[in-house]
Amino acid sequence: MLADYLEECFGRMDWWTLIRNARLNGQTYAAFPNILGTPVNPAFVKAVWRVFDNMTVAQHINDVTGPNKTDEFYYCLTLGELWTIMQADWPLIRDMFASDAALGFTFTKTMFNHTMRVIKETRNELFHSNPIKERKKIFEACERILNGLQFHLGDYDHDLGAAQYVRVSPTVARAQRHVIPAR
Repeated sequence: MLADYLEECFGRMDWWTLIRNARLNGQTYAAFPNILGTPVNPAFVKAVWRVFDNMTVAQHINDVTGPNKTDEFYYCLTLGELWTIMQADWPLIRDMFASDAALGFTFTKTMFNHTMRVIKETRNELFHSNPIKERKKIFEACERILNGLQFHLGDYDHDLGAAQYVRVSPTVARAQRHVIPAR
């Protein structure tokens, strides 16, 4: 959604290559008061710049290097980087979501940040093999983001409800050397 939205804003999907190339040519993020004629908050450019500064995974570097790129940049973002970029220019990003009138509430930057914080904390719980502490809270946060993007969580729930899970039995016998992952 963000890739398509920013393509609409900037007029091309690979807008981020301008920042990548400027960085490689020794410029600073201050060289971008706008991107292809669209005014942007310096914090937005700085957040994108920082992604390139911190990119260390060889596959990600390879994915965003060279000509003929489109949306590869977005696949290299962590949830935290995505959140930082989006909140860095809230007036620009806010229009990606449904209007306050359509939502029935005011979707402020504060609400967005709170929602993303809940999602990120839950992501961290899952990544570290911990149980989700507050399921209702994460459900509401996901529902708020999806609703803002004009999707309904119930549609996904319906699709998941029709999915069938078949457990595959292990083929390696459990041995004394096997340990349970730390929690």
